[in-house]
Amino acid sequence: MREHGFPAATAGTMNSVIIVIGIPLGFAVPVVAARMRDQRPLVLAVAALMVLGLGGLLLAPGAGWLWTAVFGIATGSAFPLALTLLNLRSPTAAITARLSGMAQSGGYLLAATGPLTFGLLHTATGGWHASIWLLLLLVVPELVCGLAAARPGLLRPAEPVVTSAAPLS
Repeated sequence: MREHGFPAATAGTMNSVIIVIGIPLGFAVPVVAARMRDQRPLVLAVAALMVLGLGGLLLAPGAGWLWTAVFGIATGSAFPLALTLLNLRSPTAAITARLSGMAQSGGYLLAATGPLTFGLLHTATGGWHASIWLLLLLVVPELVCGLAAARPGLLRPAEPVVTSAAPLS
């Protein structure tokens, strides 16, 4: 937003607004998702809002407050929806814990690369457009995984593999 003429304080406030919008959504989205039999429409709506918000920042940055609000709704809904889907698709608390541990470990590891990646892209290109395009590209796997996770039904745990080993002599 600074590159498009917004003062530093305004750009910082826009960033804060994205986060603040997520607070009530962190409470509302899980309740709405839990009441739905099929959460795929919710996943589609969140992905569409992400594309709209990011696309707006690229194509019409002068309307930054609008795109900030749209993107804030999208990101503020995506994370609680993802956590809710882990719970809704697990038949037991133990499976929820295992699935959550796996998903969050991988997710946070991937997210940790974001600041470095976007900083390098900014340095290489001299602007933020490449980073926004990368975020738009990342909506695709987010949508694919979200739609798969939002299908109605419960996960079926894999049967443990039992091997019989010969005793060591």
